Amino acid sequence: MKPLFIWVHISDIHVGHGDASYGWDQQLVLSELIKDVAEA
Repeated sequence: MKPLFIWVHISDIHVGHGDASYGWDQQLVLSELIKDVAEA
């Protein structure tokens, strides 16, 4: 059974900060987050 509602709290993600490798990590985490939210 699917839950009635889901809370998502996103804070201080610092998009755009750091060097190129940090940006890659951000894209990986963001894409997984988007996928998880879409499946909920």
